[in-house]
Amino acid sequence: MELSLLDEPSSQRLANIIFATVQDRRGRNLLSVRDQNTVAPLGKKRMMTLIQLFLIHRYKASAVHYLTPTEDNESQTQKMKSMGIFSDVQTEVGQIIVANINKQVVDELLKPDRIALLEMIRKTSSQTVQSPRVTHHHS
Repeated sequence: MELSLLDEPSSQRLANIIFATVQDRRGRNLLSVRDQNTVAPLGKKRMMTLIQLFLIHRYKASAVHYLTPTEDNESQTQKMKSMGIFSDVQTEVGQIIVANINKQVVDELLKPDRIALLEMIRKTSSQTVQSPRVTHHHS
């Protein structure tokens, strides 16, 4: 599947992520990320963190697997670990990063009052948050 983030007035693509969801033998939901791109100059890392938080929440993922990860994936997963979103991050043989979700931190970030989420966004970037339109495509 692909999730694209579009700018509202122009419908220009700001970011996209290509992913799949898998349920393991123990019933855990895993998010498998094949590719992710940001084309907008605004807060690339913050934007991809928010997109991934949305997917983690939407699919109730307990771990994220990054397939054939890039250096950007390495640094992003470490940053998300330092923010508490991931409890641990391991690079496995065979070109995969396995990042386990810290459910308590994600639940706190996604509370309806959005206080923790806005604090996280402000620490990552001083730019104002816009409300881009999200589209979800099956591929």
